Amino acid sequence: MARLPHSIVNRIHDVVAELRTLVDGGPSALAMVPRALSELVHADVAGAGVLGQHGDRVRVERGFDHGTPRNLFPAYDGFLAGEPVPWGTYNLIRPDPVQRNRIVGLDTIGRLAGVRTLEEIPVYREFYTRVGLDKADQLRVLVCDGPSLLALVSVFRHERFTDLERRTMQRLVPALQRRLCVERSLANADCTHLLLDAAIAAIPTPAFVTDALGTVVEANATGQLWLQTEGRGGREVLREATRRARHPLYDVTPVAAPGAPRRCLLVQRGAGDMPVKLRAAQAAARWSLTRRRSEVLALVVEGLPTRTMAAVLGVSERAVEAHLTAIFEKAQVETRAELASTVWRA
Repeated sequence: MARLPHSIVNRIHDVVAELRTLVDGGPSALAMVPRALSELVHADVAGAGVLGQHGDRVRVERGFDHGTPRNLFPAYDGFLAGEPVPWGTYNLIRPDPVQRNRIVGLDTIGRLAGVRTLEEIPVYREFYTRVGLDKADQLRVLVCDGPSLLALVSVFRHERFTDLERRTMQRLVPALQRRLCVERSLANADCTHLLLDAAIAAIPTPAFVTDALGTVVEANATGQLWLQTEGRGGREVLREATRRARHPLYDVTPVAAPGAPRRCLLVQRGAGDMPVKLRAAQAAARWSLTRRRSEVLALVVEGLPTRTMAAVLGVSERAVEAHLTAIFEKAQVETRAELASTVWRA
């Protein structure tokens, strides 16, 4: 397999550096990627967008493109408005594992869709013909966080893409995936500007803001609990992650703002092995529970009976039952087993 030319590798490093740095008031990664991809793989048009299912229709929630034809995503949204689900070649809610974070070409797209020709697929038969891309080659990636679709990214060209160009595009996927995960976490805080201290409060997994030396200057509720649990060793992990700007357990994103000191946003990745107390704290924050009800929730997840919970908390069994009733309503469950299951699935 031929190596990527140094000029391409250097340009990939530049784009990855841009993706790894958040700029206060700066553009979304989706706005940056189409132009970069057009240059890297010499595409006629490149697009990046977020799709969402609304009832029995799929709509474009955000979309950016570069090249010709222009305004690709508004036209795509118009097409999707008239197409019932399923309309394309992948599951919008939960893409198949074989399609996640993988660059695929037209040959693979047809095989994955189980069709003999792409004309059997409405989006290729109708939409791409309408916009003049029915004869174009395509490379596509479904950028995912686990089973969740973050964005659709595609490039088109009327000449065949090479294996080198496919590999070039694949090199950008991990950095784009990490950046979109961070953007989604911050968007869940309903912030219009990058107000980190407030934004991380809405991130469900442990999240931290560190200074240039890796010292924690802000942490969300689950992050504070993690620090109490991990102590000095945990703080050393965060310092090392900040210094190296990477860590296998964290998405590490430098944050740049004019006139402000350097900061890093560290968000803990998947929570499959998260301790009981952190799982409970995450759910308590999501359901806006009071301090006492958060304590009750943690004890429920540990499997303690009412009498033991009452003794641990220094309250009556009747008070514990009252708190449980309120928690059930918040979590929309009816039993302790359902409640514990909901916390562990989150």
